[in-house]
Amino acid sequence: MPHTPPRAATRVVVRPRRSLVRRLTLSFAGGTSPVFLALYILSIPRGTGVTVLAGHALVVLVFVLVLTRRTRQMIWVTDAAVVRIGLFGGPRVVPRQSIASLVLTETYRTNAPDTATQLLLQDAAGARLLRLDGVFWDGEAIARLVAALEIPPADDTDPMTAREYFARYPGSAFWFQRRGIPALGVSIGLLAFGALVLGLMWVVGIPLTPPF
Repeated sequence: MPHTPPRAATRVVVRPRRSLVRRLTLSFAGGTSPVFLALYILSIPRGTGVTVLAGHALVVLVFVLVLTRRTRQMIWVTDAAVVRIGLFGGPRVVPRQSIASLVLTETYRTNAPDTATQLLLQDAAGARLLRLDGVFWDGEAIARLVAALEIPPADDTDPMTAREYFARYPGSAFWFQRRGIPALGVSIGLLAFGALVLGLMWVVGIPLTPPF
């Protein structure tokens, strides 16, 4: 299965919100720039600024690779299947004949009064085949996908919390939405970044303890 949609056979192609790239970039710059600025200020007088620059370049490279994968995410619909290019791994193909139901639900956003649309494709046993979270996909993309699938949606009209949604539709949560995973992921990321910063400080000769 190709990583780009075949033009002749494709009914529609949708992509995640473009604003996500901007938010990720701003968050990355805001979180790492002050740390590396301090490292540059301390290392340049010692003649070890090039080492900090190399570490900085490595962090930026990893971020750019992840961001590139994000920009390549898409979903397309053909007469035979729904194909999703995710953040990692290869294309995921869902044969259209395996889709038994399409459910649209509104869930409350975290710490916000407004809601996000959830699109869920299920097989005959009620298992998740594909889900689009309105936090990452805008309403227009979801509407275009529903129109291309030509499956009458089962509207779950009453808005609910994410916890209620996952309880009503077991197995619909993404791996990073399972209990404890977000906090664990953030902790691992912070620890890895902290270890890199401490390692750079040790290599370039910046004291790891205060001078008093």
